[in-house]
Amino acid sequence: KNSDQLSKLPESQITIGAVCLAPFQETLYRAEIEDITEENVNVMFIDYGNNEIVSRNDLFSVTNDLLALPKLAFKCCLQGIESVSNDESSACARFKELTQNEQGLNAQLVSLSFDDSGQLSNAEIELFDGEISIKDELIKSGYAVVKTQENSVYDCSQEFETESTFPVKYINGGTPNSFMCQLVSSEKELETLMEELKAQTD
Repeated sequence: KNSDQLSKLPESQITIGAVCLAPFQETLYRAEIEDITEENVNVMFIDYGNNEIVSRNDLFSVTNDLLALPKLAFKCCLQGIESVSNDESSACARFKELTQNEQGLNAQLVSLSFDDSGQLSNAEIELFDGEISIKDELIKSGYAVVKTQENSVYDCSQEFETESTFPVKYINGGTPNSFMCQLVSSEKELETLMEELKAQTD
């Protein structure tokens, strides 16, 4: 990495929610700080959805042009279910097993939630592996139950075809109630982003 082109993230900017550049397997990626300890931070790579604990000294400032680009991974939950509380780990394991399709999955958007600043905080979706509904499989297996629908989300049914689906890549980790997805259609944007990152950091 060319250190002349990179600026260490100032200590005053190491705050929860701050976006920076952080390393994963010796390559820098855009990341958001989620937790802070005396020596390390837990970051979530906003274009991939995975987390990593890195040293505070390995964080770099992100340029405005990179900061302006939308996040390419987004937080999701499966629509209308919750894990059985006394079997959370088994539900997560079954969920991971059902979503490990290298060809990707299809998602159907149900509703969106936004934070106080108007940023998308969660997408409620249904996931399908071919004709198989991941939600139905979890319920059928006894790992999840139907939950009472809440009204604190934005109903997308008026703006999206309710029967339409779009291909996504499921990001490893997470639970049926909180996991990360990446749109397959974002592959070109991701390639362009990584080229720009490489140009700035190599």
